[in-house]
Amino acid sequence: MKNKCDYFRHQIPQYSSGALDTKAAAKLQKHIAKCSECSSLLDAQFNSMDGSGKLYILATTSDNAIKKSAKRKTVMISAITIIGIIIAALITAACLRAAGFVRISSVKFNECSLEYIQSEYPDILITESDLIIAAKAAAAYKVYLENPTTAHFTFEISNSEAKKLGCIGRNVSTGYLPGSIMICYKTAFHSYRITWYENVEPTLTNIEKFRFTRFKIIEYIQAKIIGTTGNEYFSEYVETTDFWGTLTRQELNG
Repeated sequence: MKNKCDYFRHQIPQYSSGALDTKAAAKLQKHIAKCSECSSLLDAQFNSMDGSGKLYILATTSDNAIKKSAKRKTVMISAITIIGIIIAALITAACLRAAGFVRISSVKFNECSLEYIQSEYPDILITESDLIIAAKAAAAYKVYLENPTTAHFTFEISNSEAKKLGCIGRNVSTGYLPGSIMICYKTAFHSYRITWYENVEPTLTNIEKFRFTRFKIIEYIQAKIIGTTGNEYFSEYVETTDFWGTLTRQELNG
């Protein structure tokens, strides 16, 4: 409705001076009969035949147009700037690759307190749901050992059990490493792993739980692993692959 009013308000000065053609004038009259704001502007135009009304009306419309134009220009400049930064980053990366530069990773390892984990990463704490699922997996693994029909042990859980673990649907799978049983599952943003030795019953004291998260923005990669052992020992492992290091492939290879 506002755009329609702007269209007709442009015509009000011409209409009041008699310069508007018959067809356009008829449309304007039809609009004014339904729009009280445009009708008031037309009255103001007729009451200011010295030209002040005309200037006022044109200024009102012009201000709106300027604001819209400025907003469009700002959005366009922002979009062009972002695209330019991305293109420049890609070109720089390609040039560095061609010159033989390599990316160098840095690693940070921290031991964490229980208070820190409870505040920042409460999802890695071993819960009652984890223990229930682990017990079922351990029991299923014993049955598997009695009659191993495949090279790998697999264990499925129900939708309700998956929901307790915060999984999406039933994307839960299990397997085993030498000497241990492992349960893996995923949520929207993270991957989780619960492990314990195959010759013991899974309890809070002998289960390990880890959360894996990996981010990638153009050439910047960060992998983070948060872990707990029995809800007593907590660690944080962060591996960051920088954009580019200063060594070339030749220098790196010695």
